[in-house]
Amino acid sequence: MKSLLFAATLLSLILITTSAAPQNPAAPPVNGLQMSIAPVQTQPADPQAIHFTITFTNTSDAVLTFAPGTTLDCGRRPSLTSLVVLNLTDPKGKLHHNMMYAGDGPPYIGFCAGRIDPFVVVLHAHESISLPLDISKYFDLKNSKQYEMARFSAGAYLVEAAFTSSDQPIRQAKSWWAGTVKSNVIQIQFNSDFAAALDDVPDRKPPTAASIQSR
Repeated sequence: MKSLLFAATLLSLILITTSAAPQNPAAPPVNGLQMSIAPVQTQPADPQAIHFTITFTNTSDAVLTFAPGTTLDCGRRPSLTSLVVLNLTDPKGKLHHNMMYAGDGPPYIGFCAGRIDPFVVVLHAHESISLPLDISKYFDLKNSKQYEMARFSAGAYLVEAAFTSSDQPIRQAKSWWAGTVKSNVIQIQFNSDFAAALDDVPDRKPPTAASIQSR
């Protein structure tokens, strides 16, 4: 099994602790693709780690091709997992759907008519790839009060990652993966209030070659 793990940088000002949620230790594969999320433990019991690893595993005997992120993102900081969304369950049990990658901010870039280059992954049978995901690119952990944003209180949250790929390939591929796959659930303890651009995001159509070229 091949794996690729990118090093993550620790941000020392944000206090977040993580632990595995026992009710969902593993999520089933979808159309041969399985996804998992795990905290990056830079130090034992490090309370300040905000970086996670997203691992995609091809559980099938076929070649799977998909694009979970970007290498160039129209002026926004690219991420190899920028097309992964997070489903967040707050301490009161309310589910916040499809919390999207926002990049650096606030303020955030809402629209851009420039170039976007997808990060395309090709997994042969039973291969896997591990990619970085930074929580601070999804949420404003400093809770900047000068911007109109959705506010979240400190506490224990459940986080599930999800990835959707269209059946219209971004690039020509022998076996382009299509579907929606979800990860296991982990628990994150936010020790201070934080914010996000939106409180809940409706389902959106995944990017296609035509939608990327039109930007």
